Amino acid sequence: MNAKEFEQVRSRNGRRGAGRSRRTVAAVFVFALIFALAASELVLQLTDAAPEVALISRGRFQLSDNPQLGYELKPYMEFADAGPNLAFIDFTGKSNRHGFRDRDHSFSKPPGVFRIIVLGDSITQGYGVSNPSDIFTSVVETELIHRGFNVELLNFGVSGYNTQQEIALLSETGIQYQPDAVVLAYCLNDDDGMDQGIMNALLELRGRSPDKIVVTNDPTLMKSALYRFIRFRALPLVHINRQTADTEDEVERTSSLDSNLRTLATLARNHRFQVIVTVFPALENLDDYALTAEHGQLAVLSSELGFIHLDLLAPFRACSREGSIKYSYYHPSALGHRCAGIALANCIGQRLTDWIAGR
Repeated sequence: MNAKEFEQVRSRNGRRGAGRSRRTVAAVFVFALIFALAASELVLQLTDAAPEVALISRGRFQLSDNPQLGYELKPYMEFADAGPNLAFIDFTGKSNRHGFRDRDHSFSKPPGVFRIIVLGDSITQGYGVSNPSDIFTSVVETELIHRGFNVELLNFGVSGYNTQQEIALLSETGIQYQPDAVVLAYCLNDDDGMDQGIMNALLELRGRSPDKIVVTNDPTLMKSALYRFIRFRALPLVHINRQTADTEDEVERTSSLDSNLRTLATLARNHRFQVIVTVFPALENLDDYALTAEHGQLAVLSSELGFIHLDLLAPFRACSREGSIKYSYYHPSALGHRCAGIALANCIGQRLTDWIAGR
C-alpha cells in the first residue's frame, strides 16, 4: 500500500469513527434527556410543586378555552331526575359526546344521507320538553324520513347561547360533520351578550378556587406534573385561560347580528351548505304582536345574504288555536315544538329534491 492509498484508508476510518462518535454522543444526550425528564417528573410529583388542574363547571356547563364560546357543555353528562343538581336550564337524561341533547353521530357522513345541523339555544335544546322526541329537531327528522328523504338532523342546541356562540360552535365542531344544510334557530334575544346566569355562576366558582386552573383540552398531558409545572408556572404568560382573566369581560363577545350572519354566509360558501334562518317569535299576544319590526329586519338580512328564511309567527298563530303552544315567554311547549317542526319540515322538504340533485 502506497502513501496515497494509506491516506485514503485512514480518512475513511476517520469518517467512520467520527460518525460512530456522533451517534454515541446523540444516544448519550437522548438518554440523559429522558433521565432528566423522568427525574423532574418524579421530583415534581413528590413535592407537589406543579399546580393542580380542574375543570370549572356546574351542572352540564363548564368554562371553555374558546373565548368566543365562553362556556360549553360537558360530554356524556346524565341527570336521572329533576333533583337539586339541575341548574342553568339543565335537562334530564344523557347527553352525547359534545354534551348536546342528542344521540352520537359519526363525523363521516353515511353515504346518501342529507345531513342537517340545527344551531340554537335553550329552545333548540328543548327547555320545558321532557321527551327528546318532542323537540322540533326530532319532529323535523321524523317528518322528512316519513316523506321518503334520507336525512339526519344533529341538534347543536346549547342553553343561553347567542348567535355569535352558535356560529363559533359550528366553525369549531359542526363543520367536522360535513353538513349539507344548517338551520339557525333564532330567538329574539340572540343578539344579546352571552348568558349571564351561566357565565356568572361559573366565574363565581372560579373565584372560589384560585389555585385551580381551567383546562378543557389535552387531558392526557394534564396527568404530567412536569407539563403542568412548565405550562402554568414556568411559562404563565404563554397560557391564556379563564382562570387568569381578571373579569368576565375578557371573554370575547360581540352582539352584531349583521357581522355574525355574514360569518355564517362565509362558512356556507366555503363548505357548501344551505342556510335556513328560522325565527321563533316571543309567545305573548301573537294576534296583536309587538315585535314584527324585529322579524322584518331579520328577513331583510337573510334575503341579502341568500339565506332561506322561515318566520314561525304565522304557524304559531295557527297552532295556538289547537292548544297552548307556550311553555314560557320564549320557549314553546311540546305542541309548539311540533308546530315548529312541521313548518320547518315543510320548508326543507320543498327544496330537498333540488338540493340533493345539486350536491
